[in-house]
Amino acid sequence: GEGIDGLLGYLVRLTVGPGDTVVTSAGAYPTFNYHVAGFGGEIVAVPYRDDHEDPEALVEKAAETGAKLVYIANPDNPMGTWHGPDRIRAMVEAVPDGTLLVLDEAYIEFAPHGTAPVIDPDDPRVIRMRTFSKAYGMAGARV
Repeated sequence: GEGIDGLLGYLVRLTVGPGDTVVTSAGAYPTFNYHVAGFGGEIVAVPYRDDHEDPEALVEKAAETGAKLVYIANPDNPMGTWHGPDRIRAMVEAVPDGTLLVLDEAYIEFAPHGTAPVIDPDDPRVIRMRTFSKAYGMAGARV
């Protein structure tokens, strides 16, 4: 894909239809929200807690609403906060059936070593997004 923005658009197009619920944090990456709205999805925003996205509240809201997707950025932009690997793994384990976790790790290279959790790349509950544009200055490169 043409970076995370394009991949998010394709993912939303493949999984979200008119009226489908998607859960994200209030203040999270706006381009994700544009894609959801553009394909007719309904965005449910969960408040931050102590300047962090709230993984437990995101999963709870996804279960409550039957969300197709739940989005979290780790580390979060614009706050610059992050969650450790155990908390993200717990989020993956708690994702409700029928919901896909979108884990945006565009800024993972700026977090402390060990922040990125070990997750089986074949785990159907989560899709991870990474980029070369932030830490490596390769915006626009197609690899």
